[in-house]
Amino acid sequence: MAIEHISKFITDLAMHFSPPRFEHEHERSAWQKSIMRELHGATPEVIDRAARHIIQTRKNRYFPLIAECRQAVREAAEAVRFEGHLGTLPTLRKSLGDDWTKERQDLADQLVKCGLGKQAARDNPSWTLGLWHFCRKHQRIPTAPEEIEHCKREARLFWEGYQVALRGGWPQARGWVNYGDSMIADREKLCAEVLGR
Repeated sequence: MAIEHISKFITDLAMHFSPPRFEHEHERSAWQKSIMRELHGATPEVIDRAARHIIQTRKNRYFPLIAECRQAVREAAEAVRFEGHLGTLPTLRKSLGDDWTKERQDLADQLVKCGLGKQAARDNPSWTLGLWHFCRKHQRIPTAPEEIEHCKREARLFWEGYQVALRGGWPQARGWVNYGDSMIADREKLCAEVLGR
């Protein structure tokens, strides 16, 4: 039942983020009912995915606002709906030989426009390009925390290497700076597309 999943959603988030404090139980009950009312209609899969996304990406210790919960649910519903359409692309899912096909690149272009892609575009350094490559290679968005961390780590390592190349002092530094500049341009273009700029 969806109400049970929304109740679990609240409990799961409360384990990680401080919920509001109330003097009276009827206030807490009204708060919980308002969340249930706003998230009613979402499937259990969407509710669970939204909770995981908030837990993995939220960077402060307070319970998210209802507007943030609704946004996470909308983005989770979009991702679930998109993944449901992947079943209509059986030949794409089976083409494991070449992960640089146009179909895979087009799929990655679509996948990175999800909520996780928007988060990647807003982070500093942005890890949108790492996310795009993951989507291209695996034909899905990362869901496990270690997969997401891998994308972020690649972005950090690229940025650190780029800074070393900028300082120079070695023969190939200029070539690496040129390569880094083109990667940054690609990343900025992708971030703009993901954020709808």
